[in-house]
Amino acid sequence: MRGFLCLALLGLASAVRQHIKDDSVRAPEFKLGDLDSDTCPEGYTKLTVSQCEAAAAELPYSYEGTRDKKKYPSGCYFKEGKTFIKFNTNTGIASSEVQPVCGRGLEPAPAPTPALEPAPTPPVASQEFIRGELGEDTCPSGYHKIRTPLECDEASVVLKLKYKGLKDQGASSVPNGCYLKGDGISTRFNTHHKGSPNAIMWPVCRSSSFSSTGFIVGTVGEDCPSDFKKLTVSECEEASGKIGYAYNGTRDKEANPTGCYVAPESERGFKFNNHLTGSLNVKFAPVCR
Repeated sequence: MRGFLCLALLGLASAVRQHIKDDSVRAPEFKLGDLDSDTCPEGYTKLTVSQCEAAAAELPYSYEGTRDKKKYPSGCYFKEGKTFIKFNTNTGIASSEVQPVCGRGLEPAPAPTPALEPAPTPPVASQEFIRGELGEDTCPSGYHKIRTPLECDEASVVLKLKYKGLKDQGASSVPNGCYLKGDGISTRFNTHHKGSPNAIMWPVCRSSSFSSTGFIVGTVGEDCPSDFKKLTVSECEEASGKIGYAYNGTRDKEANPTGCYVAPESERGFKFNNHLTGSLNVKFAPVCR
């Protein structure tokens, strides 16, 4: 009898120990971390998106999807005073208003994958206006620089940009002609005869085969591009109307370009120089077709 009693007591002790062990296993699977912390308490790990949603079912909160918040902890989080939890896809930081939601005995949540910059879209031949390459002062093959404020304004409308007018006095430190500023939404027209590439700016270009008028304004101080030709007197007058300038008649000036030309900075209108040789001039751009 005494042996039987001893065996019974040993069995009861074993059952109690097993009960205590099972109770520890059944401890809450999810819990809130500390305010102003981006880590979980010891023995707990951060959650994946699916685990965050499961945690909402276990905790007295609703689940309201993912967010991208730089100022909140990464992963599953609860904001003090709210009745829901969310999952932050950003790498984030600790916040005095937010607690991480953590799980015990779960696989650690993978670190959020940084968003990749989209690959630049190559120019499409059918596009009349495009943004050139960042930091360049030339246009891709098949395109030419925009040489008049009027065209710059037109390009800005097509490309859904904001045209901010002429660059005061011209500037040698930004692309000449039409360019897109570093904010990515504002265009200006630089009247400087040469300009230069700028690491945070883009040239705005027009397709050489997509000109609605058939005429272009060339580069200040240069002759017509190789795939364009100079205009006759009648073509110069026609071009002025189509591009949006006045026509101011003919001249005979050795110091000015031969043929049709314009001073983009002044916007005073097209002129035609009858001089046999003329000269390239940093104030004037040829008008070509």
